Amino acid sequence: MLHFPGERGHKRVGRENAARAVWLIRWLALACLLSNSMAAHELISTHLTWTEHVSRIVQRRCLSCHREGGEAPFSLATYSQARPWAKAIKYQVLNRRMPPWDAVKGFGGFRRDMGLSQEEIAILSSWVEGGAPEGDRRFFRDEQTGGELLEEPEPIVRQVLEANGQMVLKHKARAVGIRPLKIPEEGSLQVSARFPGGAVEPLLWLRSYRARWQRSYFFRDPIHLSRGTRFQVFPARGVSWQLLLGDASRERKDRGSLAGQARSQKENDLSAGPPRLQEGSDALELRFVCPMDPEVRSRQEGTCPKCGMNLVTGLLDFSEYSVRCFLHPARLEPDESAELRFEVRAPGTGRRISQFLVAHERLFHLLVVRNDLEYFGHEHPELAADGTFRLKTRFPGEGTYRLLADFFPTGGTPRRVPLTVTTTGFTTGLEESQPRLVSDLSTKTGKNLAVALQTTPALPVATLKTLLHFQLTTSEGLEKYLGAWAHLLVASQDLVDLIHAHPAIADGGPEIQFNLIFPRAGMYRLWIEVQRQGTVNTVSFTLPVKALE
Repeated sequence: MLHFPGERGHKRVGRENAARAVWLIRWLALACLLSNSMAAHELISTHLTWTEHVSRIVQRRCLSCHREGGEAPFSLATYSQARPWAKAIKYQVLNRRMPPWDAVKGFGGFRRDMGLSQEEIAILSSWVEGGAPEGDRRFFRDEQTGGELLEEPEPIVRQVLEANGQMVLKHKARAVGIRPLKIPEEGSLQVSARFPGGAVEPLLWLRSYRARWQRSYFFRDPIHLSRGTRFQVFPARGVSWQLLLGDASRERKDRGSLAGQARSQKENDLSAGPPRLQEGSDALELRFVCPMDPEVRSRQEGTCPKCGMNLVTGLLDFSEYSVRCFLHPARLEPDESAELRFEVRAPGTGRRISQFLVAHERLFHLLVVRNDLEYFGHEHPELAADGTFRLKTRFPGEGTYRLLADFFPTGGTPRRVPLTVTTTGFTTGLEESQPRLVSDLSTKTGKNLAVALQTTPALPVATLKTLLHFQLTTSEGLEKYLGAWAHLLVASQDLVDLIHAHPAIADGGPEIQFNLIFPRAGMYRLWIEVQRQGTVNTVSFTLPVKALE
């Protein structure tokens, strides 16, 4: 088995005191900068707490390094340790700088994926924005596992193929991962496999690359490559990388081991539903919570006023599910019919999930955006007898499409998982084909409704809350669409961030308000969906967001 120095994440950094000192100084500088915007006693305006929500994310994603004696220069194991860093944590996770995982979500799937899901980012940022409260200490569970990342063993690497830019495979093989070798600091690397038959498989997209976190990116499942497969790389020059080949027959043979038993137990826990609050004299106060918008709380049963979902009791589990997308035919032709099959897998075990709950009147929502941001679609795959979701559709025009799979697995919480597909004939990288957007907040006319947009502040600031005020020309005949008065999809210009949101304020009248935190400076395309008299109106706006100064 081949072993690479620094293979296990960023542990090699901890061996160098100088690097640790630089890291700590940068964090301190950022914390001091951001603390200038903090009041001495911040108003608590959120139901999200450290004990109930944030500590679980930190334990899964951060404690492998941010613990006493860990590789990071400070610990985040307790509330008192994490609270001084709250603003810096928010800034870093919104900018996807921490945890140190440079791969873009949904462009390939990986083991030990350290990248935060959109739900985790939203919880962390909203918690800080709301004053970073500790909460009831009886909710705290000290898991101290070092993260879900350790549950999946690394595959055995049998052979390494090195490439400078593009490469053509001379024999069939099973790829288990990619290791970047030479990428400019803060640069990028995008690798896709183009099969001889015309099918395209996204493999890896690194952005804002930092060489000190160099690692191998092991695929969640081995990829079977045929002879003549061409690896398309962007940028085509100035980068080098390795394709890691292995023996897939050795995959997942630890079912009888302690690690395998632990994953099976976790899967059973998930299938049983979220943990329930204990009854009795020492019980915590019974609360009902929205599984999609945990900010929404009630002491009585009912539905969420934001999204219409049934409120539940218990502690929500935001473990990340994975989704595989299969195409038939595998060669995705633009403007031609194709069937998409989606397979949802449980966290840790990777077992296929076949039981789902209705969310917004459907079992599965699929939001589709083309790379030029000129196409937006909202479709609903149907659950098949084998537990997968299937959809027959067409992709209008050549391009790379970013998909957002939205579903509610039984025993979990509603999940939004990004995916990527590319049509034949499109041979440009996502960064190279990035559209040049200009601000456009002019009133838009749909099929039977016009919509205007104003924001507070007038020029949104990244990492700070923005109020989006949508004004409809009329509320006569306005109807809920899929359980909510409106749906909003926000896509960053580079298609890294896809955010699906529901109104914070809406009552069937002509004014609809969304509260949003834009993660990074740049241009964003917004699509709002509103239904009137049985007709869905979809209009878009383009919004600039400036950096926090």
